[in-house]
Amino acid sequence: MEAAKKCIAEQMKSREHVQIEMDSLTSTCIINSMARSTSATLRQKALEIWEIVLNNQGWLTAKWIPREKNQVADFLSKHRIQVWNFGLKEDQVSRIFRRWGRPSVDLFASEDFHVCEKFYGMKAGGRWKDAFSLARWPDKSFAFPPVPLLQLALNRIKEEKIKAIVVAPESTATWWYNLKDLSIDSITLGKARKVCNRGKQKLPYIGRLEAHLIDQRDR
Repeated sequence: MEAAKKCIAEQMKSREHVQIEMDSLTSTCIINSMARSTSATLRQKALEIWEIVLNNQGWLTAKWIPREKNQVADFLSKHRIQVWNFGLKEDQVSRIFRRWGRPSVDLFASEDFHVCEKFYGMKAGGRWKDAFSLARWPDKSFAFPPVPLLQLALNRIKEEKIKAIVVAPESTATWWYNLKDLSIDSITLGKARKVCNRGKQKLPYIGRLEAHLIDQRDR
């Protein structure tokens, strides 16, 4: 709630009806009920928010969103998404497709870098239509997500029980061990700077890349 309060105080204009998105259902309900809560701390925070809103002669509506979508929004707000605008070279893509077949959709792509005719990702002008906005991910997907979104991608693949090809760097992060557990086959691709096309964009340091085949359809 403190973040919501700060945002409203800094950005709300006079007589404006503001809608804020929150990943806490409890906080959403307290704000929408105008500070009804058994928690004195949360009630006080909500009252402080409403004081700002009413002093501006405005109104406030809180909307709950799943934590996953909020994490994606948080990532996009904090990172220059163009940093992640790169893809595998054609010879590496061919290696993957020869071994596991051609996927149906590229979930994390751009107009410059995509391996399927159908893809989601960066559009012209820097607009972002992310894969997490889909109600369900298609079976036989290809995913080379920005590293901060890898765990979220693995969660979706596992929860929706689909088959997918995932490209990721070697790591000591928790998601790496989760990926290894899900993987039924893998290909070592090599250092990112040698196996990726990046155009004029400087490639972030992500080390060695591997491709993994995940099949959760019968799990």
